[in-house]
Order: sequence, then C-alpha cells, then structure tokens
Amino acid sequence: MHRMAWRDSPRRRLDEYPRPSVAVDVALMTVQAERLAVLLLNGVDPYDSTQRWSLPGGFVHPDERLADTVRRVLRAKCGIEGLQPRQLHVFDDPHRDPRGWVMSVAHAATVPYPSLSEAMAGRSDLTLAPVAPGEPVGVRPPGRQKRLPFDHDEIVSWAVSEMRDRYASTPDPDRLLGGVFSVRQLQRVHEAVVGTPWHKDAFRRLMEPHLAPTHGKDRSGYGPPAQLFQRRHDAPAAALAAEVSAPPAGYTDDELLESVADYLAQGGSPTVEGYRIWARENGRPSDAWVRKRLGEKYGGWPGIVAAAH
Repeated sequence: MHRMAWRDSPRRRLDEYPRPSVAVDVALMTVQAERLAVLLLNGVDPYDSTQRWSLPGGFVHPDERLADTVRRVLRAKCGIEGLQPRQLHVFDDPHRDPRGWVMSVAHAATVPYPSLSEAMAGRSDLTLAPVAPGEPVGVRPPGRQKRLPFDHDEIVSWAVSEMRDRYASTPDPDRLLGGVFSVRQLQRVHEAVVGTPWHKDAFRRLMEPHLAPTHGKDRSGYGPPAQLFQRRHDAPAAALAAEVSAPPAGYTDDELLESVADYLAQGGSPTVEGYRIWARENGRPSDAWVRKRLGEKYGGWPGIVAAAH
C-alpha cells in the first residue's frame, strides 16, 4: 500500500495534518587561546535580509536522515567534513522562527582548534566567538550584533552544559589535546571548558587515576621538564602491567565526606553547585569526585549531605 493512502480513524491522511518544517543547527565547540569558543557563520537573515552571525544550520531535505543533514550543512556552508555531531535537544517552540513553524534538532561537536583553524583559513564568513566563563552561558557575536538569532544562544548554552558535564571528571574526553599531554596542559583545557580555575593539587588527584605516564617530557615551559601522560584506556596493556605497584590515588571515603562536612560547617548551601565553587576555591575534592565515590553508598547528593551533617 502506498504510504499516502493510509488513513487514520477520522479518515484523514498524514499529509492532511499540519506539520512543521524541520531544521538542524550545529554548535561546534573548541578551545582557542585557553578560552572556550563556538563557531559562527555569517550570512543573510532570510527574514529581513540583514547580515548576521549564527550557528551553521539548514533544513532537512526529503528522505534525508538528520545526521546526513548535519554533514551536508557543515560541508556545504563551512567546508568541514568528517565529524559525528551529537544530538542535543529538540527546540520546538512554534514561534521560535519568524518565518513560520520550524522545529530545530540541535547538534554539537567538539573540534580541536587546529582543525577548525584550517577550515576557517581565508574565510571571512566564519569566526570563533568566545563563550563567557561561568553561568549563565553567554556568547557575544562580532560587531554590533548583541545576540544570536532565533534560539541559538540557548542551543550554545545546552552544548556548553553538556560539554562541561563530560569534562567534570574525565580527562579531555573530546581529545582537544591529542594523545599525549602534561597535567598542566590538561588543567588549562579543563579550566577553559568549565570557565573557572581548579586548584592544581585537587585537579591532579581527580585526574591521575585516569592517566598513564609515558616516557616523554614536556620541555616547552621555563621550569623543569614535566611528565607527559596519556589517557589510561589508550595505554598499551604491557605498559600498564609494568607500572610500579602503589596505593590507589585519590581520597578515601572519609576524606571526601569530611570535605563536604567542612563546607556545610562554613554555612554553605547544601547544593552541588555551591559545593563545586567552594571546592575549587579552596583546593578540596571536586563534587564530581565526591558524587562518583559516595553517590551510590549514600543515595545521591542529598544522602551525602545528610551523612556529612
């Protein structure tokens, strides 16, 4: 049976129902000069014919999958290929687009700066806009443009939040640094993504269980050469087996609970965000570490707070 011949119980065909246009918008994130940034495309606003900066995007063509639309848009509008952007969220406000009823399926990907820089070479219609550190997330387009069109500011906020969650306790999961790096280089990338500084000792304790040392040294700085590491799951099995046996790195459960108790004793709000800021300012165990180690034992953050009182 032809698909348009089907009718529902009121005897209406699918094409008799109102339907929105479907589009994709893509937030390509990177770290440039130790700052988080998003790629913007300059083009003509289809509503009022003015020039404006926006996220790369486009409409889904008939019989096209969303992933194919994203790849087509990035290739045709930005000259970028080979990415596998993640779906973020469906933005379905019927009034989000002044041209009509348009739903956008937002996507995001993280790209090392050298790769984006190569794609942007000679392109005046592509730029990287810095993302303001902290909360709320903010992006300032170039020139006199005050904000991004449609709900693209909200899309960037979703992309940044999702990226920060993944960088909370895993060493550079999007591989902005490549395969080998020093702890200091790693910390700079994480600080750029999160938007706030880490205490170096707390950061090292959080990351070291996920890292394996290499035989190389970083000699780019002015001080003594720094040990280079790779992600533990990238290290050859023989190299991991050869590591000298040592006590597990990190904090004990009692030390983690004591840190939460110290925070509460100083009048801190019993929220994850409040503890996160306090921990970074005071060089104490991160909320990611606390929740990872104690969450199951105490039934999540509320249980941890109750146990720490």
